[in-house]
Amino acid sequence: MNWEPRDTLLPHASAAARPAAKPMFAVSCGTKGGVHLAIVGGGLILDLGEAERTFVYRCQDRFLAYTSLWRQRSIFFAANDRHAQIYREHVGLQRALFDRIRDYTGLFFAKPLLEPLYVGCDVDRFELFPCQGFSRQVEALPALAGFLLNQISPTYARLLAQLVHLLRQHGVAIDELEDDTAELAALVARCADKGHYHALVSAALARGDRVPRHTPTIEVTATDLWNLPDYRALAAFHRSSGRNRSDEPARMFVKATRNSSGNLSAAVGPENYAEEMQRLRTTAAEEAAYGPVEIERQTVGLRQEVELAPCLRTLGLTDAQLSSCKLEQARRRQDVGFLVQPALPTCDGEFAGIGLSYVIAPDGRVTPFGPTAQIYRDRDHKHFQGAYLSASVGCDIPSAFHDGMIELCRRYFALGYHGPINFDACRTREGTYELIYDCNPRLTGVFPSLAVRDALQDDGIEVASVLTLGYRGEFVLDALDAALESLDRDGLLLTASRSTGVVLLPNLCRDRGFDLHLVNLAPREANQLLKELGALSAAAVHPTRLYW
Repeated sequence: MNWEPRDTLLPHASAAARPAAKPMFAVSCGTKGGVHLAIVGGGLILDLGEAERTFVYRCQDRFLAYTSLWRQRSIFFAANDRHAQIYREHVGLQRALFDRIRDYTGLFFAKPLLEPLYVGCDVDRFELFPCQGFSRQVEALPALAGFLLNQISPTYARLLAQLVHLLRQHGVAIDELEDDTAELAALVARCADKGHYHALVSAALARGDRVPRHTPTIEVTATDLWNLPDYRALAAFHRSSGRNRSDEPARMFVKATRNSSGNLSAAVGPENYAEEMQRLRTTAAEEAAYGPVEIERQTVGLRQEVELAPCLRTLGLTDAQLSSCKLEQARRRQDVGFLVQPALPTCDGEFAGIGLSYVIAPDGRVTPFGPTAQIYRDRDHKHFQGAYLSASVGCDIPSAFHDGMIELCRRYFALGYHGPINFDACRTREGTYELIYDCNPRLTGVFPSLAVRDALQDDGIEVASVLTLGYRGEFVLDALDAALESLDRDGLLLTASRSTGVVLLPNLCRDRGFDLHLVNLAPREANQLLKELGALSAAAVHPTRLYW
């Protein structure tokens, strides 16, 4: 069928504001005016215990196309020389796919897929070393200004310090890291705990300071939570804090203070309280369990994840190594607390959840680069699918709320924070917005949408919106040419001469995996298209419906 968009955003609406500098953590330690190397991975997720050590390798595989669209050369950590060679072979295959897409669509001609700088990284000890070919790659590097990171953590700060030393050993003119890098990383890890955010805002409210409106929320220990026998007891416990606005909300939302994946959260009411609380309790116990039987079970699950990773499965990681990874992860998941707040129902068809993103500069300047709508693959909004980047999102947020957000960012700056930061807000039944005590001190999943938007704008494409349908290679294509021709024939492929449609990008993290981005198409149009788009995929790992 030839697709004619019926709900495309108005042509004059441009996607959310584009900051002058990349919204990342900038670590300057080299030549002013030089280039930055990008480290895009999951260091913060690792340090919070939401992932284990192989995530150092598996997470970076997701983003090679996007750093290239931003013209940033990536650093890829490799377990050994063989791993680096595996990466070179797979990146070569990715480049061929990327070039075929560029040739067919006429897009991204100035944005080739950039070969990463491969750095040896033993994740058992978190020690860096020069892997095969490192010296040759370093000799060809231009002058370096420093590094850009999507997220920073204590572990990655230590890796950065080692990397600087390694580069200096190989003749690169680069200074030692800034003094506050390790301090900033430690602060970021604290800010990622929702309990820290709750305490920060609670203290401000107690002083009578101005803060944006937040959903009335209490923090509870896991023990106190498990001891509440039913929904009425939960609502009474929340009401006892004196911060509720009604006698008993129809539903309450419960979420872990250290969790971003949604598996430790639940919307509960009288009808599902027992079932959902038991699920939360079981999940929390399984994450924290480190007995031999539990670790063996978790190791089996990790082995399955490794087998799905094309650049990792043939590396020969032993069960003992994987078991050690899961044991360390479990020890990071002890004593996780919870927040309890009224669930905010919506009834106006607008986006229920939005992300408000900012960059806090080292001098305290605050620059917004959102908001974005949060798109999920499940009705309960637990499993994030991608970001919808559009100026139409949150366009009805009053200026006073925006002013309050700038003040909130300045509170974080007063702690010593600088870099990208994101806050989640929900839309109420009345059409206003409330913050829900989710602070994400990193460049979030909006990154792929931003990279696609920026690259298309550089190509002269007018971009009103970008909707990312995942960035883990969820669309599995056996034949790229056939997929391109099918999309083009149906009027669905974005090209240099067609400004509405699909952008297709290869992804390293799944065999024959590709990411799909819908440009200048609204989410409700995506749901109309998903069946047709899904028919292209050889595996059922892509979303079948989107929720917002």
